[in-house]
Amino acid sequence: MCIAKEAPDPSFDLSDCNLSQIPPGVFSMCRVFRKESLLLQYNHINNLNSGGSLKDLSQLLVLNLKHNKLSSLPSEISYLSKLKVLDLENNQLKKLPAAFENLVNLCHLNLKSNKLLCFPVSICSLQNLEYLNLSDNPKIKSLPKEVCNLIALKDLHIDAECFIYPNQDICMSGTENIMKFLCEEMGQDYAPPVAKSSSSTTTPEEELSETDRKSMDFSPLSASYLHYQRTKERRQQELLEMEQALKDNFPAQSSIDANSVRRKKLLDDIAQEQDRMENEIILLQSKKDKEKKSLLGVLANIENHSAKLIDQLMALNDRAKQLEKMAAVLERDRIENEEIFSIKQEKLEQLQKREILEAMTEMLKCEEKYGKYEAEKSNMVEKLQNDENESNWKLYNIFQEREQDQQILINRLLEEEQYQKEAFKVLQLQKDIQHQEIAHQINLIEKELSNLTVAEIKKKDLKINSELNTLADHRIALASLLSDLMAAKEQREQELKERLQQMELQCAHEMEDFWLIQYQKLLDRKPKGVAAAELGVDKDVKSILLDVPAVEYLPLFASKKISFTNLLNFTTKDFKKMGILDDDICEAILNKAQERFKNIQIQEKYSLPEFSEVPEPSAPPEEPSTPTEPEESVIPSAPPLSPDSDTKLWCQAECVICLDVQTSAVFLPCGHVCCCHNCSNKVELCPMCRTTISSRFILTVS
Repeated sequence: MCIAKEAPDPSFDLSDCNLSQIPPGVFSMCRVFRKESLLLQYNHINNLNSGGSLKDLSQLLVLNLKHNKLSSLPSEISYLSKLKVLDLENNQLKKLPAAFENLVNLCHLNLKSNKLLCFPVSICSLQNLEYLNLSDNPKIKSLPKEVCNLIALKDLHIDAECFIYPNQDICMSGTENIMKFLCEEMGQDYAPPVAKSSSSTTTPEEELSETDRKSMDFSPLSASYLHYQRTKERRQQELLEMEQALKDNFPAQSSIDANSVRRKKLLDDIAQEQDRMENEIILLQSKKDKEKKSLLGVLANIENHSAKLIDQLMALNDRAKQLEKMAAVLERDRIENEEIFSIKQEKLEQLQKREILEAMTEMLKCEEKYGKYEAEKSNMVEKLQNDENESNWKLYNIFQEREQDQQILINRLLEEEQYQKEAFKVLQLQKDIQHQEIAHQINLIEKELSNLTVAEIKKKDLKINSELNTLADHRIALASLLSDLMAAKEQREQELKERLQQMELQCAHEMEDFWLIQYQKLLDRKPKGVAAAELGVDKDVKSILLDVPAVEYLPLFASKKISFTNLLNFTTKDFKKMGILDDDICEAILNKAQERFKNIQIQEKYSLPEFSEVPEPSAPPEEPSTPTEPEESVIPSAPPLSPDSDTKLWCQAECVICLDVQTSAVFLPCGHVCCCHNCSNKVELCPMCRTTISSRFILTVS
C-alpha cells in the first residue's frame, strides 16, 4: 500500500493483494494524491464500505474491480461522476443500483461473468457509453428497448445464443444490427455513433494514462487504432487553434508571414504524419489479412475434421445395419428351434400333469385325515380351556370375596382403633384430677365474675357509687386469675395430647388393640381420692368384704364412709340403694357382720338399734363456710336481694348491647361479663368501663 501511495504515476494499484476488504483511508488517499485510477482487481473484496466515503473518488477516472466477490454496489457510486472506465468482471452482482445512471461520463463498462438477473435499466441513461460487456450472465435473455438511447455505443458483448429478444440471429449479427432493431422497435431513426468533434470534450482514451490502458482488456489492433485516432484529433485541434490565432493576429502584417511559414511547416508535418499513419494502417491491414488467413486455415481444418467424422459415422451406420441383419437370421433360427422343442415339451408336460394329479389326490387324502385330527385336537383343547376358565373364574370370585371380607375387617379394625383412641382421650380428660380442678376453678371464677358484673350493673342503676372500686379490684384480680387458669387448662390438655402421642409412638407396632387396653387400664385404675378413701375404711368392714368375697365393692363403702357400727344397722334394701343388687352378697355381708360382732364380743360397747325403714345419712354434716374477714369489717353496699336473688343474678343477666340474650362472654383485662357471644365479637372496648379488650372468653357454664 505504501508503494501504491508513493508511486509517481496517477494510478493507485492494490491489485492481487489477497484483500478481503478495502483498507481504511484508501479513498481519501486517492483524493489527496489526486489519483486518476484505482486498481483493485484479483482480490476477495465483498463490499466498498470499508475504504471510506465514495465522495472522495469524485475525481476518479478508472475503477477496476474485476475478479472479486462483490454482490452489490452502494448507491453512493453516483458520486463518481467523472468515472470513465468501470471494470466489474467476474463478481457476484445480481443488480445495479438506480443511482448508476448518474455516471454520465462512463465510456467503458465491463460486467462479464456476474449473476445479473436482468439487463440493468439504469445503464440506458449513459449517453457516453461506448463499450458494454454483459457476456456470461446466463439469466439475461432479453434487451430492453431503451438500449437504443445509448447513442455512443460501439461495442456490445452478449451471449447471443441465450437471448430471446432480440432473436439469436439479430444478436449474432453485431452491435449495429442490434441497435437498428431496437430503434425500429421504438420508432426512432438509427444514427450510427460518430467520432466526437474537435470542439467537443476530449475522449476517454485521451484522458487515460498508460497504466489505465493496461488495465483495459483491448486487443493490440484496437489499441493502435485508438492511438491513431487520438493523434489525428490532436493534430486537428492544433490546426484549429492555429487558424484561430491567425484570425486574431491578422491585422499584424509582420506576423502573417511567420504564421504562414509555421502553417506550411505544420502542413508538411501533418502530411508526413498522415503518410506515417497510412503506413501503419497498411501494416495493420496486413496483420488483419494474416489473421484472416489463419482463421480460414483453422476453418479448413475444422471442415476436414468434420468430414472425417461424417465418414466414420457412415461406417458405423453400415456396421449397425449388418448387425441387424445377423440378428434377424439368429431370431429365425431361434423360432424354428423353439417350434421343435415345443412338440416334445407338450408330451413331457402331459406326463408331468398326470403325476401331479396323482400326487395331489394322495395329498388331499392326507390333508383330510390331518384335518379330522386337528378338529378333534382343537375340540379337546377348547374343552380343557373352558374347564380351566371356569375353574379360574370360580377361584377369582372366591379370592375376590375373601379380599372384600379382609378389606371390611381391616376398615372395621381401623374404625375401632380410632374410636378406642378417642374414647381413651375423653376418659383421660375426665379422669385427670388436675384438669377437673382447673375446670372447676374456672367455673367458679366465671360465676363470680358474672355475679360481680350483675352487682355492679345494679349499683350503677341505683346510682350507688360506694365500693365500686373494691368491686373493680376484685373483678380485675378474678379476671387475671381466670386468664392464668385458661392458660393452665390449655397447657394441661396439650400435655395430655403429647402423652397420648408418645404412647402411640411407643406401642403402635408392639400390640394390637392398644387403645382398648389403655382404656381398660384407665378404667381399672382407681382415682387418687378413692384410693385414699379406701385407706380410711374400717378394718372390720374391709375384712368382711374380703371374706365374702366382695372386694369390688370396697370403693363404694369407702365413698359412703360406712363404719362397722353402721354396717350392723344395714338391711338388704339399704345395700340395693347403695348399688349392691345381688341378694346373696347382701345376705353374706350381713351374716359376716353378725359373726364378727359375736366373735369380738363388743355387745357391751355397741347396742344394736332397731332397723328403720329410712337410714340416717352416712356422710358427715356440711360445715358452714367461715368468712375470711369479720362480719363487722364488710358492709354490703348493694340493696338487699330477694331469697332467690342469687339465681336471678346468674340466669337473668342480659346483654347490655342487644338486651335480648343472656351474657356469655368474659372481657379481659377488666373481667366484665356483660355481653352475649355475638355482640362481644363486634366491640373493641368494654361497654361498661371503656377498657380496650385484649382477649375474650366464652363462659363454660350455662
